[in-house]
Amino acid sequence: MKKLTYLFLALIIFACGKTVDEREERQYLTREKRVQYYKGSPFSGTLVKKDERYITTREFKEGLLDGVEESYISAKNYEDENMNNEIYTPYKVSEKYDGYVLYSKRYYEDNEEIFSEEYHPNGQLESKNRLINGGPYSEQLELYDQNGQSLLDK
Repeated sequence: MKKLTYLFLALIIFACGKTVDEREERQYLTREKRVQYYKGSPFSGTLVKKDERYITTREFKEGLLDGVEESYISAKNYEDENMNNEIYTPYKVSEKYDGYVLYSKRYYEDNEEIFSEEYHPNGQLESKNRLINGGPYSEQLELYDQNGQSLLDK
């Protein structure tokens, strides 16, 4: 039971990492030799960069990318792109960011991307990729159409 209590406390501490808006706090953010600093100290937490078209969130641990980077695109982009097309691609608005659609996730350990996922506008997983020996090449592990059907099995 004691181990479970320590695990729970560790998860709470980790989950309560600082979230910083890059636009509002840009004067306190610096990046040197691939290390992200906030107010002069290596940053641990989530940086959020947001504008009318995109939102990007990146997780850091002691100044290094470590965790998930999520990228969202404004749903308005899909509406504008499809306005004059006969085929309208439906999109799924993120529960996390209203008015935005998740289009990719990248997973990092110690500043190195190790894995990525791409998404169709309707929220279905499009592909999973693993970087080979730290990149720049990746191996496509899975590939799906907009209906969730595997394209690698065909």
